[in-house]
Amino acid sequence: MHRSGASPHPRISLLLVAALAATAPFAMELTPAGAGETLTVFSIRGGLILFGPVVSAWCAGIFVRSLSRDRFLEIALPRLAAALAAFSIGWRCFPYWAAGVYQMDLGAVPVRDLDPKGLFPTEWIGVLWTMITFAGSGLILVSIPLLIVWVFIAIRNQHLISSVYTGTFFAGAVAFLFLFQ
Repeated sequence: MHRSGASPHPRISLLLVAALAATAPFAMELTPAGAGETLTVFSIRGGLILFGPVVSAWCAGIFVRSLSRDRFLEIALPRLAAALAAFSIGWRCFPYWAAGVYQMDLGAVPVRDLDPKGLFPTEWIGVLWTMITFAGSGLILVSIPLLIVWVFIAIRNQHLISSVYTGTFFAGAVAFLFLFQ
């Protein structure tokens, strides 16, 4: 434990991002919904779509709470990177994957007219989901150089654990932002 009472290991954030990453292959395999879709498959889609944003919000809350600590590089920085990774995977990608858009883009299923405005989050909370998605994606893009600099500062200040967590989470955020949309 640190003198501020917080561990430099973002255990909860790590578990939450790992849960998203472990669930991602299943979500990516879902094909677009058909007319005869069973209630079970519909429930799985809805559950995955809810799971992603809930985990994203939880990680963001952990980061915000960590801001009250006295050691930003050791405590808050890894949690910021975890929140960005959770956002990239859970908030941004899960609704597209669960709707089958990813499989359609890969060419695994016939192309259909899937309008993002018809995705569950947009139907549930309206344009707010889209606005948060665009703002969060922009935040990740803007934070690329900042987090790279902060990782090097953390390494220079011998906060190796913090820099490893931050670099790993951030690499995941960028990878899911660009590669698996």
